[in-house]
Amino acid sequence: MLPVINLDDENFIDIFEEARQMISGVYPRWTDYNEHDPGITFLELFAWMKEMQQFHMNQVGKENDLMYLKLLGMKLLHRKPAKTIVKASGVDRSRVLPKGSKLMAGSVSFETEGTKNLEEAQIKACISRSKSREVILEGNALRRSGSHWLFLFGEDPQAGDEFLLQLDRALLPGMEHSIYFKIFEDYPIRRNPVTGDMVPLARISLWYYSQEGWEQCEVVGDETHGFIQSGRLCLSFGKSMGRLDDGYLIKFKLEDSYYEVPPTLEEISLNMLPVVQKDTFVEYQDFIVHRSGTIKAGKRSAEETDIEELSEDLELILDNYLSLHGLVELYILEDQGYYPCTGYELVREEARTRLRMENPFLHREEDVLNLKVVSFRGDAVLTRCYEGDGFPYQTIDLDNPDIFYESFELLVENELAPGYYLPWQKVESFSCSEEADNHYVFDDRKGMVYFGNAQKGRVPEGNILIIGYATTLGVRGNVKAQQINRLLGEEGIRISNPDNVSHGRDKETVEACFKRYIRGFRQVKRAITREDYEEIIKSTPGLMVEAAKVIPATAPNCVTIVVSPYGGERRLVLNRAYQENILRLLDKKRLVGTKVRLLSPEYIGVSVYGELAVKPHYLHAREMVQAAVEDYFKKIGQEFGKTVLYNEIYGIIDILDCVARVENLSVNAQGKGITRSMNQDLVLPPNGIVYLKDAHFSVSVKE
Repeated sequence: MLPVINLDDENFIDIFEEARQMISGVYPRWTDYNEHDPGITFLELFAWMKEMQQFHMNQVGKENDLMYLKLLGMKLLHRKPAKTIVKASGVDRSRVLPKGSKLMAGSVSFETEGTKNLEEAQIKACISRSKSREVILEGNALRRSGSHWLFLFGEDPQAGDEFLLQLDRALLPGMEHSIYFKIFEDYPIRRNPVTGDMVPLARISLWYYSQEGWEQCEVVGDETHGFIQSGRLCLSFGKSMGRLDDGYLIKFKLEDSYYEVPPTLEEISLNMLPVVQKDTFVEYQDFIVHRSGTIKAGKRSAEETDIEELSEDLELILDNYLSLHGLVELYILEDQGYYPCTGYELVREEARTRLRMENPFLHREEDVLNLKVVSFRGDAVLTRCYEGDGFPYQTIDLDNPDIFYESFELLVENELAPGYYLPWQKVESFSCSEEADNHYVFDDRKGMVYFGNAQKGRVPEGNILIIGYATTLGVRGNVKAQQINRLLGEEGIRISNPDNVSHGRDKETVEACFKRYIRGFRQVKRAITREDYEEIIKSTPGLMVEAAKVIPATAPNCVTIVVSPYGGERRLVLNRAYQENILRLLDKKRLVGTKVRLLSPEYIGVSVYGELAVKPHYLHAREMVQAAVEDYFKKIGQEFGKTVLYNEIYGIIDILDCVARVENLSVNAQGKGITRSMNQDLVLPPNGIVYLKDAHFSVSVKE
């Protein structure tokens, strides 16, 4: 390990005294060392200067810290907006809310994360049909938070079980509809966060009853991942819904089931809106237009999707709130950069804006055009335009420390082609920038924009346009439950957030980033030791693993692990989905050439029978003995291969105050791989887990 060098190891007195002691050897004729002597005054001055120099040389500045973090592969986390789900009620007619619709919690602004349909339809009933029974729960009863729970597919989900929603009105075809499911998740063993590559624990098909019979739904997105966690399920219908059994039905059919706990519904709603705490002033949307007539829309690296067919005139669909209530600018990408276009018309509808312009290919040879549509609030007209002077080290003070880092984007005028604008790239620092790189640094903590010095980063000359600008409060946006209560422009709709808003975060400090690196460094990333395998398995995404233990292997280069899924009162073995998820994770982390073998627990049921003499006046002696034995088996039942000691069971009974003596005690077990020692102990196999199957005690009162 490199030694820590301290360059500031002397104070002013030490430096001055050392210099004064050198006087006689350097200049013997200097004999007056008192403070009034001018030479002593100079020595004091130089000693002070040396102390200051040593102090500053010994400091590690923020720039140094940031470079060290970069060498470690780390960078500071920026401010993160809070997120939550809000519930809308009192919807008198179906309508569409555009992306970025404003909600308020006092003076704190929230926005919808995407375009959302508010449904007039209400849930009449939830119906659970399993092989054993059918349960019908009225919609009003289910909406009383916490008063009713419903097992979606029964208490023991099996293939063929169904869950049905009965609506009082039909949902429109050809539109995306979302249903929010609040699933019970408060188990003693928490489910690990779900990742995208998880093997699902269930395969569910979605159906709706149309005017022609049952039709399959198109699943647009499933945040619940098969009802293992709360979230929205988005779907759409190809045909109009038909009426059946006094309502309109949506059916969820269980095709395959590998659930460890049955999905339990706590609450369901058609009008739950995901919102994020931010206030957008300026935003943009990119479009790619092909001569063939296809228009594709995307933002930054978003996946492009077909949205419209090009006719004689070009029409772009803008689905954001600012395009409806703010100002809009259109830019076309040319060879020299983006050029502002003025020949277009805006048609504002209830939930979207149509931007129409003459077919741009009539006077062009290109087959593909890139368009950028910028929407901004009216009060942001002056604050989004600045001017570069061509000198190094330019800065822009935005005078706002709450700007959302990810939202901030710039266009800078091309000095070689005035009137055309080039996109500039936001970077963390200029350390890797070259002379001609269009780079800038945005410090969201100060609300400052920094440009380069013509050696590290290009210098802007001309107009600077802000095309992305939103604010967020970070931690201050984590408001309490029921505080979000207003939807701007929709005064008749009641809004509330059932839970406290969370996940808002301020910008990370350098010290916190170093601590995060240390925590991450200590995390297990490779499966080498026994403890590594056990910890990695317990963290398998989407699973609830109660216990995992590496046991002696039966073959070379093979690791054998027994894994116990959490099942509540049920004793579960490893199913196919659990094995695939665990092996898929271990395959990324195991050593090359190491084979992995998974074993299910072998559950060993133990029966205890005893004849006891108890003391008088203990009316509940049998119950006291029963409770003591049950506690013992609960403790040892958490370990694989734990030997059941006959003497321990005898001892915990014998020491009870109510017991005079133990006259007879027998301990028996059923299961594979059990052996009995000479001391009557039960020796379990390495993958064995013991549980108390039954216990019976015959008591007699000692006279």
